[in-house]
Amino acid sequence: MKTNFKTTAEKIETQDIISKLRKFNGDIIDLSDLNLFDATKTIIISSAYYFNKNPQKKIKYKVSTPNIQNLLTDIPMSNKIELV
Repeated sequence: MKTNFKTTAEKIETQDIISKLRKFNGDIIDLSDLNLFDATKTIIISSAYYFNKNPQKKIKYKVSTPNIQNLLTDIPMSNKIELV
């Protein structure tokens, strides 16, 4: 059974996100409650962590707006990111 890691607007502490991601083994990270900038920041931080941990794994993010893809196009890890 797949589990989702959900982050809300009240919990945007970077250290908290990284510590939860270390324990997270699910396929989808749910950022749909975050605004555009907080979701982008979280995607960049978590992608950097996952890329160093497992460069072959693709990370799926559930976001509230597809406009985040435009912000992520210039990031070198963008091919490891999938928006759901």
